[in-house]
Amino acid sequence: MEFPGLDLSAAAVALSWPLIVCLLISAAVAFLPYSAARYHAYRARKLQPRGCRRLGGGGSSTLSDQFQDQPDVGETTKLVREPSPAPWIVKGLCIYPVKSCRGVELRRASVAPTGLQYDRQFSFAQLLETTANGGASNAEGAPRWRFLTQRQCSLLALVKTELWAPAKGSPTYSADEKDVRNGGAIIITFPNPEATGRSILHRMGRSLRFVPREISFSVPLDPSDGIIQENGYPTEQMAIWKDAPPALNMSKHMPEELQRFLGLKNRVGLFRVSHGHERQVFRCAPKKEQLGWQPVTGFADAYPIHLQNLASVRDLNKRLEKDIPKLDILRFRPNLIINGPKAYDEDTWKRIRVRRNHPPLDADSVEHRQAAASHDFHVACRTARCRLPNVDPDTGVRHPAEPDRTLKSYRRVDPGAGETACLGMMMVPAEQHGTIHVGDTIELLETGEHHYLKQ
Repeated sequence: MEFPGLDLSAAAVALSWPLIVCLLISAAVAFLPYSAARYHAYRARKLQPRGCRRLGGGGSSTLSDQFQDQPDVGETTKLVREPSPAPWIVKGLCIYPVKSCRGVELRRASVAPTGLQYDRQFSFAQLLETTANGGASNAEGAPRWRFLTQRQCSLLALVKTELWAPAKGSPTYSADEKDVRNGGAIIITFPNPEATGRSILHRMGRSLRFVPREISFSVPLDPSDGIIQENGYPTEQMAIWKDAPPALNMSKHMPEELQRFLGLKNRVGLFRVSHGHERQVFRCAPKKEQLGWQPVTGFADAYPIHLQNLASVRDLNKRLEKDIPKLDILRFRPNLIINGPKAYDEDTWKRIRVRRNHPPLDADSVEHRQAAASHDFHVACRTARCRLPNVDPDTGVRHPAEPDRTLKSYRRVDPGAGETACLGMMMVPAEQHGTIHVGDTIELLETGEHHYLKQ
């Protein structure tokens, strides 16, 4: 049958165009997740610092068995011969490069005058209330910024950190590399606030992997004076408790999404300890005349190093397991986690020694002599606990009462702390340099009474 005036080939082409468009759209949609994944992988590789190695973050956690019940050291068994007491050991080492954010677990940590190297060298801060004309409302000469912790913003628990230090053994190492000149890098990662939206566009972006679940940014870890000048970091006072040390304002590296994720009204900034402006530690710390140098710390609350006894936290967990079945010791943000002593034995410690348990084989090397050496620590006082451990470090959710309520029911043990409960011990290193390892043994050198002195 023929249809005069009708071009069948043109009609066929016209009908096929919608099909071609649909096929092209389908192919594009199918390719988008692959393309987005490749882009995110490229971004991750670009953030990885050159000429550096990552500190911690690899392998299984030494705290993976922290919830397993263990008998007290020296407890008798049904064996014919009574077992010898197990040694007291360093169970875990943790540092928190950004104050109140997620920590980094290490197998080996360097001791520095401020505590463990890289611990609490950064802190987020809030700009104090401003006036209508944009000026600071605080008194003239007073700091414009105040430190920020999980006490004010529990979501900081979800902000992760990676540490990358210069390493001559790295295949990309060069003294001229930007990240090497920066003294390494700290990579800060937080949940993308756009990834939790409920709109159709948000859900489509997630399904197509266009919207990353997390956002990361890199900050120089330990910049030299030249890098500080090159990047134009201003030095500003940042109030932390009763101190207001000059600190480097490194907020220029922060993406605007971080402010939205934290949900804070006042502007948030990122600060780093300025070398030569560390905070001096007094109160219960050993005096300068005794140590030969003045104890200092970075952005830690009060003292350089925080010690927790795993048995003490396990005992607390048994008392509140109906509310918190698994009380993570990392809620208490310790640096040194020890295993072996009975619960609360640490309350009367005054001085301890950490000794290398398994020195390396190259006994004639300088590294061996340093690693095999023992390191002494002054146990300055008990740790007076605030409500920060009520925040679950895995979810950032604050429990309305625990463990603060249970602690206050039986751990008001220090007359100097008043109504505040105590758990853990604060320490000051007796030497300004050294190295400690997971598995090192703990020796008790001195005991005595403690009396907490408030700030």
